[in-house]
Amino acid sequence: MSILKNQTQVVVLTDDGGPYFQLTSPEQSSPMEIRIDFKPREQIGTRNDLLARAIGYKKNSKLRILDTTAGLCRDANHFFCLGCDVTAIERQRELFDVVSAQWARQIAAPGLKLVFGDAIKFLNETSPDAFDVIYLDP
Repeated sequence: MSILKNQTQVVVLTDDGGPYFQLTSPEQSSPMEIRIDFKPREQIGTRNDLLARAIGYKKNSKLRILDTTAGLCRDANHFFCLGCDVTAIERQRELFDVVSAQWARQIAAPGLKLVFGDAIKFLNETSPDAFDVIYLDP
């Protein structure tokens, strides 16, 4: 559990749907749940897909992407659904644990690799040719 600046408490809980986050704060009447759900995106149109355009994706290309700020892995999952090989790095232990557990439960397919650690250290230890795209989402 951690306390944020505005006294919001974040707790990791688990039920039949797997691990999830619960946020409580003095301003809320009831706790908020944040669940990770990796739904396959079957109808991704590259013409209007801003993320695909941002990484230079072309239809049927298999880019190797490094997502240096994985977070809830929404963007990483999007790239994975495009058919890209994705390595997603997250440095917050609780966030990494919940996301990787849900990935293992829901998909567990090759093509998306989750890494716990610091992106700068990872980049310093990796060949510059290992990825076609290094994705930063502040």
